[in-house]
Amino acid sequence: MALLDLSLVTQALVELLKAHIGNSPGWPFATFGAPLVTAQPPDQIGPGTLGVYLYHVTEDAHLKNQQPVGRDPPPVRFTPMGLSLYYQISALGTGAGEQITKQEQTYIGCALKALHDFPVIDDATTVARRAPQPPLEVLAAVGLDGAGNKLRLMMQPIAYSDSATFWNAASLVPRLAIYYQVSVILLAPDKPSARSGRVLQYGIQTFVGGAPRLDGSQNTLDVQVPGLPAQSLVARPAEVPVGGAVIFTGYNLSGDATRLLVQHFRWSDRVAVDAGWGVVAADDRVYATVQPVADGRTVIPGLYSARARVVRRRLMPDGTTREFGVVSNATPFSISARIDSVTFVGDLGTVTGYLFAEPDPAQPAFPPDSVQPCVGDTVLAEVPAGPPPALQPGQFVVDAPGTLRFRLPAGTVAGKPVSLRLFVLGAESPPRWFTP
Repeated sequence: MALLDLSLVTQALVELLKAHIGNSPGWPFATFGAPLVTAQPPDQIGPGTLGVYLYHVTEDAHLKNQQPVGRDPPPVRFTPMGLSLYYQISALGTGAGEQITKQEQTYIGCALKALHDFPVIDDATTVARRAPQPPLEVLAAVGLDGAGNKLRLMMQPIAYSDSATFWNAASLVPRLAIYYQVSVILLAPDKPSARSGRVLQYGIQTFVGGAPRLDGSQNTLDVQVPGLPAQSLVARPAEVPVGGAVIFTGYNLSGDATRLLVQHFRWSDRVAVDAGWGVVAADDRVYATVQPVADGRTVIPGLYSARARVVRRRLMPDGTTREFGVVSNATPFSISARIDSVTFVGDLGTVTGYLFAEPDPAQPAFPPDSVQPCVGDTVLAEVPAGPPPALQPGQFVVDAPGTLRFRLPAGTVAGKPVSLRLFVLGAESPPRWFTP
């Protein structure tokens, strides 16, 4: 999840250290009590405190060249910025004499153990706390859970001769400190208002003889642009709606039987499609027609992977027949939402088709921004479902899994054909044109 508030990352480290140190056998709880951990700089922390100070931020070099999703200028505004955060962790003891330095060194030792034991912090990271407190879910404690966040902690090899440069000799005596890098943090981008064009070719042409091998998927899109003859375009990889035909190309795909295995990114495993898909295999391709159900699962829009399982039957010495199946590599394809009709009452349009929302209430709803209609180059803004809202120009609402309403954007010219493109869970439906 991209974010703008870097203090949430700092607070996650603070909560981790408080929980782990307070429950550590190396921490003299009877002497010092509960550990005090703060995000203040080392010259402002109070006695008996461990400071976790964010002193530097750099851009992550590996994420500098991400492609923007839209055509808005300048495109860098609409691409997440990868960041690495650098922390100085130091302590200030309490008491008098050696007790001050003893507490500082105890703090640092316990902090080293905590950050060594948890080099990666994700949704599954829990830290045992001192009884009777329950275990701490680190990311949930600061609101960073449920979005795939993963914080990687790496100790920085700062040379002892260089560590003194982190302290201002005019005001501070150098103290014991450790230095850590936390990455990768994504800085939230602006939301795009326009979409880039469609990519029609994709493939890796690598083949292995003997075993089944898929090298791509394709389907034919019949496009009728107003004022032009009808066109048939080949989409690679396939972007096929439910009810449409798809072809998977490759080698060694035929045998005594060929079964098609598909998997959606929301499914835990791949499934074999039903007989209704009409799977037919030749040596260099597999034909199928996408159906609303695959092995009892509702087929929803989005990115899928497909594999071919080629079965060869052999007669065994005891007279029985045994099947030997070999599964191919995976190849991507998309199942897109289908637009069946677009009707208007004034500037209010209604789209019917398949599917714009999760139809099964027992399953998780589609994530926010999963549905993105585009009228011309304008991306419409979603209004939450509920009582029929008064849509403003350029807004839309999903009323039901097969119904979507929208109001034309401001500036739409009446009587001039305009295209409607619909993205659901990243898959684009075949384009439709209408005349408002």
